[in-house]
Amino acid sequence: MKLKEMFDRVLIESGHFLMKDDIELDIDKFAVLVKACLGKLNQYAPHHERFTISISYAGLGGIAYTFDKTFRGHGEPDWISDVIPVRLAGVNPFYFQSTTSVTNSELEQKRQFPWDYIKPNLYVPIGSVYEITAVWNHKLVNVTYKDPNSTVLRTEMEVTTIGDKSDQFFKILQGRFMQALGRNRRAFTLNDIPVTMDSADLVSEGQAMEQQAEQDLADQAHKFWLAYR
Repeated sequence: MKLKEMFDRVLIESGHFLMKDDIELDIDKFAVLVKACLGKLNQYAPHHERFTISISYAGLGGIAYTFDKTFRGHGEPDWISDVIPVRLAGVNPFYFQSTTSVTNSELEQKRQFPWDYIKPNLYVPIGSVYEITAVWNHKLVNVTYKDPNSTVLRTEMEVTTIGDKSDQFFKILQGRFMQALGRNRRAFTLNDIPVTMDSADLVSEGQAMEQQAEQDLADQAHKFWLAYR
């Protein structure tokens, strides 16, 4: 999701969209909040995906798969949590148990086997089709787009692993946003109309929202970390 889209969503959900042109936090300062909230989110729920890839011999370098900077739209994984071979041709290495032929068939009862991920290379002991679970930390990065109406390239800040359904992240971000406004605000005027805000209540509500979202993340995160370990 683009930074501007995040900014608009938080403005709407916090009730500040009508004042967006007069808000104390511009989008550059908002980016600082986003990075802080992503750091907290990464403690509980980094982004992870499961997929299959084919890994074969790579000359004298051994057997490896090199992830590139555009892999699955997120770039090189920050780490790999699981590697499972799912199909081999004509071999039955020591880390498999099977009572039936394994030639071009699905393998069951797999034992652990040695593998290593040294970013961006995944090293495995034998060529195979592998089921991989890869993990990315959420990051705010610059993404370059081509304008469809011209040849001009434009760069926008974006978090590729955050979408509309990332509700817990947006609760944390909204809580931080409200605290930041509350600490900077006493009373202000919008279009010659005096608007009074109780800054203490704004901070308090933001803190409560952030703490509840963090607790919800902690309750949900055990599934990922248990699977990783």
